[in-house]
Amino acid sequence: MLDFSFTWFEKGLMHPVVTPSHIILLLGLGLLLGQQGKSHLVRHLALFALSIIGGFVLDQVINYFVSENAARLAYENNELILLLLALIIGLLSVLKLHLPGAITMLLLLVSGVMLGLDSQPHIIPGLHVSFSGWIAGAALGIWSIVALLALVSLLMRDILQGMVIRVLGSWIATSAIFVLTLLLARR
Repeated sequence: MLDFSFTWFEKGLMHPVVTPSHIILLLGLGLLLGQQGKSHLVRHLALFALSIIGGFVLDQVINYFVSENAARLAYENNELILLLLALIIGLLSVLKLHLPGAITMLLLLVSGVMLGLDSQPHIIPGLHVSFSGWIAGAALGIWSIVALLALVSLLMRDILQGMVIRVLGSWIATSAIFVLTLLLARR
């Protein structure tokens, strides 16, 4: 008999791959970081990890200090922002620009904070458990996907003059446009 029970950590770890806007943005970030080269990769990944944690902390602060209606307004356009970031990052990957470090860091910082803000466990009313395991799993899942894709992209950036990464970047941008269209058509 199979047992499919997951711990909170495992549920958090799987969160980034079940949310379309998250996975599109994570794929784009990984491609863009690898395309930029290895000179600043460790620093960029460290900044991305800190920005994810900052996003989770900001989410907890908003949920604790702000009323429920105001918090709902704060989270209303998170998915739209994530998809716009994915579109911009996908287009930058297609252009294969060597971006200044400040622009790359700004994209990583905004993306990490927005991913942290948009990642919330499904809370069952009346359930009093600590969600720190879920948050740790989600943060590790988000960071490890980007780190793994950045390493793969770094290895592939010279194959066929980077054409493979540019094509994947165009698919990321196209996917972001499709999901944005569906999101806006639903409103």
